[in-house]
Amino acid sequence: MKKILIISGTFSLFTFLIGYYLQLRHSQFADFTHFLCYAVFILVFLPTFFIVKAGKISAYKYKRNAFRLIRGAAFAGILILLCEVFWPGQYGSSPVHTWAGTKFLNLQTGSRIAYILIPGKGVKKPYPIFYLEGGPGGPIDDVTIRMMMPLAEEGYDIYLYDQIGCGLSGRLQNIRDYTADRHRQDLEEIVKKTRAEKVILIGQSWGTILGVLFAADNPAKVEKMVFTGPGPIPPAPIEPIDLRAPDSLHLRAPYYTNRQQYEKASNLRTKAMFYCATTFGKKTGHRC
Repeated sequence: MKKILIISGTFSLFTFLIGYYLQLRHSQFADFTHFLCYAVFILVFLPTFFIVKAGKISAYKYKRNAFRLIRGAAFAGILILLCEVFWPGQYGSSPVHTWAGTKFLNLQTGSRIAYILIPGKGVKKPYPIFYLEGGPGGPIDDVTIRMMMPLAEEGYDIYLYDQIGCGLSGRLQNIRDYTADRHRQDLEEIVKKTRAEKVILIGQSWGTILGVLFAADNPAKVEKMVFTGPGPIPPAPIEPIDLRAPDSLHLRAPYYTNRQQYEKASNLRTKAMFYCATTFGKKTGHRC
């Protein structure tokens, strides 16, 4: 039993380090190595660790007592970890809402996209507006709809849609498929289905990056672009990020910042979800 404990522990550690290295190299064998590591650790090492008698570990009493103490602490730690990870949590996220007039598009990319169209009134403008939400993961909300209504009054058709993986739109089985390129391809397909000669893009935060990606590959399809709160487009210098703005700008502190949101949602459960998502490409938890 002692040999099994040592061999399985060494093997698990070795494959974990190898898997981490392969993941950094974006190797196709990273997932298999991680699976092998956790399979041996959970199915062999842990059962042996808790079953083996302390007398088999060492002939010295103080070593046996130390082993019992470590095993007891490990057992308590595992229980606490499981409770923290699997106990349901609430993070203040709004429930998914179905808006009147919601329709769905099945794209060639494989995405199922929920969208609404706010038709322009009066004399129609020649090109529709596409509003690109931030996030990624920001669904359609009543604030955005109210904000777009004055433009509809001026004759613009306005399209708002839940990006893939968010709101009423579909989810992807492998979280690694959520890429900027996938979002760009979805937007191209949506624009194509509207049969619009050109479009006007209004992007917020991450939506500005999506708009830039679309425009870079489809310059002839873009009539105008309006970006608010654009996120950084790498490479971007990070040194000035902590510099204080001059008082002459008379800036006011925001009511709520992204940092506050991240701090509120950052806990052991969300970190475990993030680790599983990035390591195994699988997402667990609630729909956004």
